[in-house]
Amino acid sequence: MTFSEGFPLVTMSALLMTLGVTAVFLLYRHLKRLQTEHAHMLRLIRQAPAALIWFDGKGRLIGANERFLTLSGYRLSQLRGQLWTERLLPSETALRLTHLLRTSDQKEITDFSASFIKADGDWLEVVLDIKFDNGLGITVVREAS
Repeated sequence: MTFSEGFPLVTMSALLMTLGVTAVFLLYRHLKRLQTEHAHMLRLIRQAPAALIWFDGKGRLIGANERFLTLSGYRLSQLRGQLWTERLLPSETALRLTHLLRTSDQKEITDFSASFIKADGDWLEVVLDIKFDNGLGITVVREAS
């Protein structure tokens, strides 16, 4: 094989290698940016002035921010993995809200008034704003005024 016959093969190989390295570099940059944004969003949620809890598509509690833990008196380890409606709300309210969440065409429920069961057994009147989509939900818990 002469140089002129092998040139297209060598050129094509070099071009493919360059494209491959470029794709890996761009993917790395994108993943690093996502990682940074994820850390930033977690920091914002954890330090938010509103009491927040987030849950999976089955209603199991995944996490809560410091404001919620202070308001409720619970530790995250006491709540994680449990159905948040059953753990934090009286049974009738939990049943009504669970039904509403399952049957609602909307991905948001606002100004849902409920009694909230704190860790010490006391009840607190609250208003819930719930957003859920793609197997994840977040609830803002506000004290009723």
